[in-house]
Amino acid sequence: MDPLIIVNENLSMQTCVDPQDHYMFGFWLNGIGMNIIGVIGIFGNIITILVLSRPRMRNSINHLLIGLAISDLLVLITAMLMVGLAAIYPYTGRMKFYNYNIYPFLVIMVFPFANISQTASTYMTLLVSLERYIAVCYPLKARSLCTKKHAKFCMMIVAAFSIIYNGCKFFELQLWEGEDIDHGTFYCPRASKLRRDPYYVNIYIHWMYLIVINIIPLSAITFFNLQIFMRVKTVNRMRYQLTQREMQDIKLTSMLFAVVAVFLICNTPAVLSNTYENFFSNHIDDRLIKISNFMIALSSSVNFIIYVVLVKKFRLVFVDQMKSILLCSVAPQKQMPFNRRISRLDSERYSVSHTTTDTLTTSLC
Repeated sequence: MDPLIIVNENLSMQTCVDPQDHYMFGFWLNGIGMNIIGVIGIFGNIITILVLSRPRMRNSINHLLIGLAISDLLVLITAMLMVGLAAIYPYTGRMKFYNYNIYPFLVIMVFPFANISQTASTYMTLLVSLERYIAVCYPLKARSLCTKKHAKFCMMIVAAFSIIYNGCKFFELQLWEGEDIDHGTFYCPRASKLRRDPYYVNIYIHWMYLIVINIIPLSAITFFNLQIFMRVKTVNRMRYQLTQREMQDIKLTSMLFAVVAVFLICNTPAVLSNTYENFFSNHIDDRLIKISNFMIALSSSVNFIIYVVLVKKFRLVFVDQMKSILLCSVAPQKQMPFNRRISRLDSERYSVSHTTTDTLTTSLC
C-alpha cells in the first residue's frame, strides 16, 4: 500500500496533494469509504483476537487466524493514517494543518510498517491455506504437523521475513520543508535518493514486489485451495463414512474458502496495476492505485463478518464475550454500596454461602 510519494525536484504545496482531477474520486473512495471500513475492520479484528484467544477456541488454525487478524489490524491502522485521512483535505479543504504538518512526519514512520503488515497478512493467508490443505488432504499427518507449537513457529517466521524483506522501506522517504506565503512553513514526504534510483525501483519495487508479494503467495494459495476443493468434493460423496472431527474440518474449510476468495478478489487490482506497470508503462492511472489501496483495506476488514456468519462456535463465543463485557460494566455499580457495609471477611463468607446473581456475575468477569 503506497501513499502519494513526490519524486519531482520542484516541490510546492500543490504538488504535495493528489492531482486536481482526482480530488473527488479520492475523497469518496478513500476519504469516506476507506475510513468507514477501516473503523469497522479495526473493531472486528480486535473482537476476533479476543474471541479466538479464549481457552475453548485455542487450536492451531485459530492461532494462525489470530496472526492474520493482528496483521490485518495493522494494515487498517496504517491505511487510514497514510491514505484515508490524507484524502480528506484535497477535496474539502479541511484538515489542512494535518495534511501539511502532521501527515508528512507520520507517513515516513508509518510507511515501512504498512508494507510489513501487508506482507505479513499475505503470507498469513498462505499459512492458513497450507494448514487446511494438510488437515483435509493429509488428515493422518495433520495430528503431528498442525499443532499450536508449529503454528506459533510459522507465525514467527512470517513476522521475521516481513520485517527483513521490507527493511529497505525505512529508507525510501525523506522529509522536505518548504515555505508558503499564506500557510508559512509546510512539509511534504518526498522520495529519497534510494527510492529514485532506477535500478532499485525496477528490481526491488517492481519485479520483487510482483514475484514475492503477488505471484508466489497468490499462486500457492490458489493451488492449495483448488486441491482442498477437489478433496472436499470427493469426501462429500461419502459423507456418511466421515467422523465427527472430519466433518468439523470440512465445515471450517468451507468458511476459509470465503476468506481466501475475498482475499484473492481484493488483491486482483493490485496485481493488475503492478503487472501493467512492469510490462507496459512506468506510469499508471492514479485512480487504479487508489482502488488497489481501498481493496486491500477492504480485504483486511471483512474476515470478522465471515466468521460471525459462517462459524457457529465463533458466533456463540462472540455473544458470550459481549455479554460478559456488558455485565462487567454494570455489576460493580450495583455491588458497590453493599460492599461498603461489610468487612472483607464477611464478604468472603457471603460469597461462599450465598450464590446470588450478582456474585456469579462478578466471578465471570
